Amino acid sequence: MRMAFLNWCGIGLCLMLLGAGCGDDSGSSSDDMTGGDGDGDTTTGDGDGDTTTGDGDGDTTTGDGDGDTTGDGDGDMTGDGDGDTTDDDAGAGDGDGDEDAGSGDGDGDSGCSTDAECDDSDDTTFDSCGSGGSCDNRAVYYDSDMQSIFQAKCSPCHTGATCSGGVCFPNDYADTQGSAGAATCSGLDVWECINKRIDEGSMPRMRGCSGDPATDEGDSDCLTAEEHALLDAWIAAGAPESE
Repeated sequence: MRMAFLNWCGIGLCLMLLGAGCGDDSGSSSDDMTGGDGDGDTTTGDGDGDTTTGDGDGDTTTGDGDGDTTGDGDGDMTGDGDGDTTDDDAGAGDGDGDEDAGSGDGDGDSGCSTDAECDDSDDTTFDSCGSGGSCDNRAVYYDSDMQSIFQAKCSPCHTGATCSGGVCFPNDYADTQGSAGAATCSGLDVWECINKRIDEGSMPRMRGCSGDPATDEGDSDCLTAEEHALLDAWIAAGAPESE
């Protein structure tokens, strides 16, 4: 009787242990043996199913986590990091996701916030950011731009009944043309001489201007940075009279 009871207990215990898995020595139910992450590969432990990068993205080359093979992390294949798929236009490589050549400011829209963002690399245009956040790249003319600056900053020496050196360029476009004649501007036309004298600070005369708009900032007798930029564009274009 006692032996039968022990045999019965032994059989029952073994059945319980087998039901609990004591007869399975595999140690794991996953497809890999080393990663321990359930992804089916045996090396990385990152859960992505590839065996090389460890970045969780499913591609095997870059390690940048984006799923493409360019290595720039943006998910497209152009390699410029901006998330659009064109690299053959001036705006595609600026990292902002738009294709506007004038923006280049990295904010994802085609607007501007500073004049510098609107630089179109054309010395003959005046580049500015308008109040509406759009770039304005325009030509500069004597009639529409320069005459009013000359009248404001070059009076009274070059206006009135008697003009200095006989040159009344704030009053008459024709006076910007022709040889300057002055020894300080030998070989230059009048409009070239105007630019030279303003840049070196000798015009407007006896006003204490340096020719550097940053240094002269706040001095109403001197040209502002915007006025200097207009003058530079006008000069670069050959001092045109009108559109």
